[in-house]
Amino acid sequence: MKDFSVAAALINAFHHLIEDRNDAGEILTLINQKMYSRNSLSTVVINNNLNRRRTNFQQINVDDNNVSDFPRLHYNELILVSLGTYQIKQARSYYSEHIRANGSFTIEVCREVDSSLLRELSTENSVWLLKGKIQSRHVGRKIYFVLFIFWSTALLTVGTQYYNTIAIVM
Repeated sequence: MKDFSVAAALINAFHHLIEDRNDAGEILTLINQKMYSRNSLSTVVINNNLNRRRTNFQQINVDDNNVSDFPRLHYNELILVSLGTYQIKQARSYYSEHIRANGSFTIEVCREVDSSLLRELSTENSVWLLKGKIQSRHVGRKIYFVLFIFWSTALLTVGTQYYNTIAIVM
């Protein structure tokens, strides 16, 4: 216990003071706004079995020039979407774990949203779904599906399927 006391005293004496980020208040506000909001993405995914079927999803690739209408986020917007910088700092590692030998990264898009899905998602006609498949870092045989709802100009919501539930991320 004495070693712990000495280590804590050294840290208190020489470590710089840890302060909140400039955007911490904005991130906390977003978290509080979204905490109890209805997860419409979860409802749509479960009701239409989008986490299991592949029929409406097509693979996209940057080299195929079929991602021109993909919304671009500024760095600050990306931080707010991911509720901090941890995931952004991990992005290079995630990418290297999922990139294929030929340089491709599998992402699927559902641009042809049928009218029943459209009513559930939004009144906008330019809504489409994006689905990514992410290998778990902790369990070798576990795969997560990340689904995003987009307008052609903005990100609406993000959901991640953990086991058989959908957790809202934003």
